[in-house]
Amino acid sequence: AIDSLRCIIERWDEKLIYATRADNGHIISIDYTTTGKYSSGDWTYIKDLLIVGEQLNIIRPRIKDDGSISPELIIFNPDYLINVTSIASCFEEYGDSAIWNLLSRIKPNTSTRHTLLGNFAGQLLDEAAYGETKSYAESIKDFFYDNALSIACCNDINKSFHEDAMIQKKNINDIMHSNHIHQKSNESLSAKDLILEPSFFCESLGLQGRMDFIHLDQSTIIEQKSGKGAYAIDKTAVKQQLKHYIQLLLYRAVFHYAYAKKPYDDMVSYLLYSKYPNGLIELGSAPKLLFEAFKIRNQIAWGELHYAQKGMEALMTLNPTTMFPNAKGNTLWERYQKPQIIDLLLPIHSASALEREYYFRFLKFISTEHVLAKIGNRTKENSGFASIWNSSAQEKRQAGNIYEKLTMLNKHDSINDKTTEICFGFTQDFDTDIANFRIGDIVIFYPYEKGKEPDATQSIVFRSTITEISHNNIRLRLRNAQHYNVFCYYNKKECLWAIEHDFMEASFTALYRSMHSFLSANKDRRQLILGARLPKIDKSITLIGNYSSGDNSEFNNLVLGAMQAQDIYLIIGPPGTGKTSFGMLNVLKEQLLHPDTSVLLMAYTNRAVDEICSKLKEENIDFLRLGNDFS
Repeated sequence: AIDSLRCIIERWDEKLIYATRADNGHIISIDYTTTGKYSSGDWTYIKDLLIVGEQLNIIRPRIKDDGSISPELIIFNPDYLINVTSIASCFEEYGDSAIWNLLSRIKPNTSTRHTLLGNFAGQLLDEAAYGETKSYAESIKDFFYDNALSIACCNDINKSFHEDAMIQKKNINDIMHSNHIHQKSNESLSAKDLILEPSFFCESLGLQGRMDFIHLDQSTIIEQKSGKGAYAIDKTAVKQQLKHYIQLLLYRAVFHYAYAKKPYDDMVSYLLYSKYPNGLIELGSAPKLLFEAFKIRNQIAWGELHYAQKGMEALMTLNPTTMFPNAKGNTLWERYQKPQIIDLLLPIHSASALEREYYFRFLKFISTEHVLAKIGNRTKENSGFASIWNSSAQEKRQAGNIYEKLTMLNKHDSINDKTTEICFGFTQDFDTDIANFRIGDIVIFYPYEKGKEPDATQSIVFRSTITEISHNNIRLRLRNAQHYNVFCYYNKKECLWAIEHDFMEASFTALYRSMHSFLSANKDRRQLILGARLPKIDKSITLIGNYSSGDNSEFNNLVLGAMQAQDIYLIIGPPGTGKTSFGMLNVLKEQLLHPDTSVLLMAYTNRAVDEICSKLKEENIDFLRLGNDFS
């Protein structure tokens, strides 16, 4: 029996898809129209997504009497991993649409009390899982330490935020310390047996994600929500929201089809609505809903390829009413979501022809870069994040993109220790100089069995940052602390460990949103960026300081020009001509002579920021650096 069959689309008709098996080159026929015992929905929608040369994963293929293959699931473009939360967010009680994912790309990322409360509730859940008995004041202080900038940018933090947060803390502690959460064996969960915020990359289902926590034996899953649930008819009990249930179903599918290969009946899964004292809901399977979730997943994957090849001009023709025809009369839709979509699309509809051309041209460029970063160029080895599973260990070694056969060196007196750093030892024959890893790199690490090749798609992965590399070992800081017993669990199985580069989707999300910020800016700013008007200059401004001496007699003119510029001022020159040490530094010194000055210095790379910081230190200028604390 084959769990997953990768194939390449050749052609199709009204009943069958003809494809080439990736493993042996044989032509197979896939029946996508006949529903049966193992199919939970109508797969004929897939016909509209098919593209010659693109790939499919056929999950749990079964050979029919006529020789064709009947699939349990069909995954389009499986190398393009879609985040589980992105799929779930496309579902509302009044309907679903893959277009939600496109709109979320351009929607501004604002810091709100609800977002912060959700993040804080996640911290509180971790504290409860560890059995920490912190006061509310201690918890909120820790949260502020890690989220100071987001809190400073939030305009609706007030007394009610703390009142709501205290309720969340009490509910979480009560639920976690009760006997309501159990494994399939009905034994209460022990904190040392939980993996907190585990991540996964599941290429067979084309999914990636991060759940709140799972039991070490992968039998119990919990997903926390700090916001509202839905109410039952009698309004005495909390029900799950549809999109939250979809999220949980996809997590269950990962462990059913790909990871532990667990029967659904051997998994216990919960939604924890921490807003309510009775907010713990145990939920099981829903095959038809899961089918709809994979339908949206496939439509999103098709859309990503389409935007990269054809552009995102579909945003011009979007109509909220046609997106959700069944939403009319729904209070949430009419009052909040429909007006938000209209406001989001308004800058596109009201832009000039030139502005729209600029906007869509750059969106297509970003989308193309995004697709290449994820699935790579299929004619080139070790290309894109998909090389994590498409390249062999040997190919990764030659490219310097993997540390493998690592042994864990951490030593703890107590298996209940909270671990924030992991140290791995290299094998004696490994040359660290040839590897493509640096201090500060964001990486994943994961266990694998001795004698097998490392495979990040067959295990929970842990996300971390490299803090130290030496000839003998490498040290990582975990993005989410774990009990040391989690690693003991794998070490007792005599697992080896591997490290590979991580991929940060947020870097591309910021680019999409920045393009929409351009289109949403005032007309004066848009004209400046497009070169439709000249930058403004105030000739009345004079210098307070003096920056010219000896060979630098022109620096007064440079600083004066920069200070008189009201929009933008470019200092251009080859390396070593003094752009940073004289140009930037002297303009900054002049700016700091003015009262109530606030200056933001930015650079494209961490190395360039290092250079700027070194100049500021030489001049004894105080600064606050935002970014990677290992640079």
